[in-house]
Amino acid sequence: MYNYGVYTSVRPDLDALTLQFNEIIQSSLDQSIGRKSPHSRHHAWFWTADLQAAFDHRESCRRAWKRASGPSKAARWTDYTLACLRYKSELRRRRRFTWKQDNWEFRPRWINPWIWS
Repeated sequence: MYNYGVYTSVRPDLDALTLQFNEIIQSSLDQSIGRKSPHSRHHAWFWTADLQAAFDHRESCRRAWKRASGPSKAARWTDYTLACLRYKSELRRRRRFTWKQDNWEFRPRWINPWIWS
């Protein structure tokens, strides 16, 4: 008599399998077609590697917080809020830099440079 499948009373952890499956899909997509920026092309002049790193860190902290359970969820929430603050800080820094740069380029030539510094 052939025994094609053995029934066991142990059930697989579907949440862990789903998580592993999603991570495999994401990593294979990243390896095959590369990472894409979540921002449109008209923001390409504004977007920098520092902003992308802060954005990626914030998103990884968000995923870790969403996946955590029990007491570790509070620690992941703290990490996520700190990552959000860092991302906002980097975004504001870039906005200030580009605003100053644009104003310096388009200022009237008769204005003294010491006003703009």
